[in-house]
Amino acid sequence: MATLPLEVYKVFEDKIGKEDARVIVKSIELTITGNIETNWASTKTDFGQNRSLPL
Repeated sequence: MATLPLEVYKVFEDKIGKEDARVIVKSIELTITGNIETNWASTKTDFGQNRSLPL
């Protein structure tokens, strides 16, 4: 799972409060993780279809 730096959380916390910061940071982390998993799945598929490529 992707984890944002503590400094990012603290900026959000200072501007919008603790609970809202927690929700926003968690949502950002989940979005990043989802994108990473999607891209990794695509990369694995590409490697599987192009077995002639050197690794």
